[in-house]
Amino acid sequence: MGGYKGKHVFHCIFLFLLILIFMSAINKGQQSSRNIIGTYGLLGTLILYCLRLSPLFPIIQTIFNFCGLVFYNAFPKNVELKSSLTRAPFLCIRVVTRGLFPNLILRNVPRNLEICKHVGLENFVLEVVTDYPIFIPKNEKVREIIIPSSYETKNGSLFKARALHYCWEDSVNKLSDSDWIVHLDEETLLTEDSLKGILNFVTEDKYDFGQGTIIYASEIVNWFTTLADAYRVAQDMGMFRFQFYAFNKPILGWKGSFMVAKAISERKVSYDHGPEGSISDGHFALKASSMGYTFNFIEGEMWELSPLTVFDLIRQRKRWLQGMIITGNCEKIPFKYRLLFLLHTYAWLSLPLRVCNYFTAEYYPVPFPYVLDLLIAFIGAVGIYLHIYGSIRSYSTKQYGYFKIILVLATIVILPVVLILEVVAIFLAIFTENKEFYVIDKNIWKT
Repeated sequence: MGGYKGKHVFHCIFLFLLILIFMSAINKGQQSSRNIIGTYGLLGTLILYCLRLSPLFPIIQTIFNFCGLVFYNAFPKNVELKSSLTRAPFLCIRVVTRGLFPNLILRNVPRNLEICKHVGLENFVLEVVTDYPIFIPKNEKVREIIIPSSYETKNGSLFKARALHYCWEDSVNKLSDSDWIVHLDEETLLTEDSLKGILNFVTEDKYDFGQGTIIYASEIVNWFTTLADAYRVAQDMGMFRFQFYAFNKPILGWKGSFMVAKAISERKVSYDHGPEGSISDGHFALKASSMGYTFNFIEGEMWELSPLTVFDLIRQRKRWLQGMIITGNCEKIPFKYRLLFLLHTYAWLSLPLRVCNYFTAEYYPVPFPYVLDLLIAFIGAVGIYLHIYGSIRSYSTKQYGYFKIILVLATIVILPVVLILEVVAIFLAIFTENKEFYVIDKNIWKT
């Protein structure tokens, strides 16, 4: 058995064992026929049962994560090109930025160009779309697009959506319908594997949009936020991979980075969906899905930095949640295309209830069906394993050696604190207005 397949088998065995351990820990003796209403009162009983049921809310994303990590190799081998580069269509690698951190762009542009050169890619351009001039050194493969401060879209789109729509103005756009666009955030770095995965995807030309995995531990500034982001890596390989491979739709979500789009498809979907479509990248994906466009997963991993501070981590999650709430409730997207996305959003919002249940279930027990307890144990085990798996995938054994074991354990140790921070972000998302698109400062190169 090959090394990569062996890792996947071991990973599946460990996941199944963890699920069995969680399920075996359930105490059947908790089921009682005592008068609960007489003990807690009608209102108290209703509250306790709502809390008791809350751990079931993330069932959909749990099933998707489980299937993504089990049905597809969780430790894929390095990506290899499936055809000659001469068959590859033209690529536009497009980076959108406010231009507030020019040093970050000036550092990453050469690094991404070097990856393209190393893979042998020649038929491409790297575009930097910015509100403020960055003054990138002249290069035939680089194009700096400065958005006029007076520019407005027809429907009043804002922030990143406004910038991306500007690129499609007749006076700006230089792409043909058969070209492809690779969307990156300002701190996103290509890797050889991700670029090869993209080239395989666009050369096949079977789907309109694609997305892959992002690793957040290539360069570490804040250990805590990097450990917290391990869960995001697992979601990429779990529920996102499963939804794309199994359904070819962005059922539960979509990211704005490591996004690959066929030019004609992106232009027809458009980014000009008004202010309500300007916060969450998921709005574009759900709109595209409702128009009949198809999606798939792209092999390979890109690199990004985690937020540099805990406060930025909270603000980032707050922005995501507010955007997801707006998108999930947007009636301009047919309900059947946003139903599961909406359930995923409110499952995330239910986290405070689930945290409360950890305490009330122990000190204020109520009779509860054993089969539901088993289901909750399954959800809990998969949730814990996502942090473990994400940490394993984030840290290279070659770079960290045995210290990697400590990092995996640390991911679990800090989990209670991460949950508290997520709860803070949820309350901020619910009770504060979304007045701006908060840009996370990931510029660690100030000069």
